[in-house]
Amino acid sequence: MVLRRSVKGKAGVFCFVTLLAGFCFFVSITHKTLWADDSSREECDRMYSSQNYVDAAECYLSLNPPDYWRASDSYGWAGNVAYEQGHYEQAYSYYQQEVNYAELSYDPQKKAEAYYHAGQASYATGRYDEGKTDYVTAAEQYLKVPDYWRASDSYGWAGNIAYEQGQYDESYNYYQSEITYADMTFDYRRKAEAYYHAGQVAYALQNYEDSMSYYETSGNNYLLVSDYWKAADAYAWAGNAASGLKNWDAAKNYYVSAAENFLTVPDYQRVGDCFRQAGDAANFKGDCPTATLYWEKARQNYSLAGIEYNPPSCVTVYNSDVDHDSDVDGADLAHFVSYFVSSFGATNCSATYRIEVVGNAYGSITFGKQLCEDGNGELWFETFDVTGDGGGPYSGVDVILPFATHSPPLKFFPPELGEEWSSSGESGGYTVNSTARVVSLSESVNVPAGSFHNCVKVVEDLSYPGGYTPGQAYPTRYERWFAPGVGPVKLLVTEKSADGLSEIQYAGGLDSYQNIKDSSDDYFPLGAGYKWTFTLEGRTCTWFVSEIQDTCVGNPDHDCDVDMDDLVYFAGEFGK
Repeated sequence: MVLRRSVKGKAGVFCFVTLLAGFCFFVSITHKTLWADDSSREECDRMYSSQNYVDAAECYLSLNPPDYWRASDSYGWAGNVAYEQGHYEQAYSYYQQEVNYAELSYDPQKKAEAYYHAGQASYATGRYDEGKTDYVTAAEQYLKVPDYWRASDSYGWAGNIAYEQGQYDESYNYYQSEITYADMTFDYRRKAEAYYHAGQVAYALQNYEDSMSYYETSGNNYLLVSDYWKAADAYAWAGNAASGLKNWDAAKNYYVSAAENFLTVPDYQRVGDCFRQAGDAANFKGDCPTATLYWEKARQNYSLAGIEYNPPSCVTVYNSDVDHDSDVDGADLAHFVSYFVSSFGATNCSATYRIEVVGNAYGSITFGKQLCEDGNGELWFETFDVTGDGGGPYSGVDVILPFATHSPPLKFFPPELGEEWSSSGESGGYTVNSTARVVSLSESVNVPAGSFHNCVKVVEDLSYPGGYTPGQAYPTRYERWFAPGVGPVKLLVTEKSADGLSEIQYAGGLDSYQNIKDSSDDYFPLGAGYKWTFTLEGRTCTWFVSEIQDTCVGNPDHDCDVDMDDLVYFAGEFGK
C-alpha cells in the first residue's frame, strides 16, 4: 500500500510539473503574441507626450492589437492644434479620423468628443448641414454617458447653425432640447445661454410672448452668476419682445431692469439705450411724465459715454385709425389740426435701426435712416459694438462697416453717379480718414444668393497718417455693390501688409436674404426681421434687424418737408 501511494504521489508530481511547464509555455507564447509591442507602445506614448499627435495616432494603430481609443484621441489633439491655428480644413480632416476610430472604441464619451470636434470644424469650413448632424450625434452620445451639460451645449450649437441659416423652426427644436438638458445640469450659466438662444429664435419667428418669457428666464439665470451685462442684454431683448406685443408696461419695466444692470458694469451707452427705450415705451403708453423722466436719464448716461442726445418732446401716440378718444368724430380731426399747427416746423422724419450681428462676429450696429415719400433720403452710422471671433479683421463685420471709420456704406437715396462723402475714426490712437464715392449705377453681380442687375457700386478709400504701424495687415480700399430691393450683395477688400510693401484682395458675397419687403428702388432696405447672411474669406456673418425706433411717430411731417400737404395727409387719414 505504501508502494502504491508512493507511485501515485510521483505520478501526481509528474502531472503537476507537466501542467506547469505547459502553462509557462502558453504564457510565453501568449506574451510574445499579445505583449510583444510593449516597447512600441512606449514609443507611441513618447510621441503623444511630445505632441507629435499624427505620428502617435499611426503608432497606436500599428500595435497588435491596435489601440483605437488612443489613436482617436491623438487625431483629436492634432485637430485641436490645427483648429487653434486657423487651419480649419486640416482640422476637419483630423477630426474625421478621430470620429472613425472613436466609433471602433465603443466608448460613448470618446465618440461624443469626436463628433463635437467634427461639428466645430464642419461649421468653420462652411459644411453647415454636416455640422448640425455632428453636433446632434455628439449630444446623443453625451446622453449615453450621461453628461447633460455637454449634451445641452451640443444641441445649442446645432441650433446656432440652423439659426444662422435661417432655419428657425429647426433651430427652435434644437434649442428646446438645449433647454431640457440645461435644466438638468443645475448650472445657471448654461441655463441662461440656453434660454437666451430660445428667446432669440422665438423673436425671429415673431413669437414675442415666448421670446419675452425665455429672455426673462435667461436674464434671471445670468443674475445668479453675477453676469450683469448679459443679464441686462437679456432683459433688453425681453423689452423688445414686449414692444412687439405692444405691452408697453412690460416693455418699460424690462428696459429699466436692463438699464439698472448695465449701470452695474457700467456700460453707459447701453444704459442710455435702455432708458431711452423705457421712455419710448412710456410715451407709447401715454405716460408723458414717466417718458420725460427716462429720456432725461438716457441723456445723462449718453453724456457719460460721450454721446450727444437731445430728448424728444413727449407727445401722445395714436394708431393708424387716428382715434385719440375712443370715439372717431370731428374732435379727432380738430385734434390733428391743433397738433399740426403747434408742431409746425418740425422737419426731421427718420428712424433708427439696430442690426444684430451673429456668426463669426457678435454684437450690434445701429444706423439712422431718413427716407421720404418722394424717394429722397439719407443713411448714417450711429453706434457700433461688434466683436470678432479671433478669425482676423474680416470676421463678417467689414462687409457692412469700414475699418476704423464711421462712414455709412451707402449714404444718399436714390444714389447718383459721382456722389461723395467723407468720415474719420480712430485706430490705435491714429486718425483714419475715408472718402467714399458712387462710381456706377449699372453693375451686374453674381453671388451665391443669385444674380443682381442695375447694382450701385461704391468705392471707399482709406488714408492713414504717417507712422501708422498697426502690427498687422490693414485695409486701404472697400468696393461695395448694392442691389435694388435687396441691399449689400458683394464686397471686395484691398489690404496692405503690415510692412506696407504688398497688397492682397479679399472677396465676399451675399449667401442669402430673408423677409425683405421694401420697394425695388431702395438700395439698402431696413425693416423689422430683415436678414442677410454673408461669407467673406470663409467667415460667415448674419445681420438681423431687431429693433426700430421711428422718430416720425407723433411728428406731423410725413414727407420730410413740413407744409400744408401734411395737414391734408392727416385729414385724409381721418376715420381709417
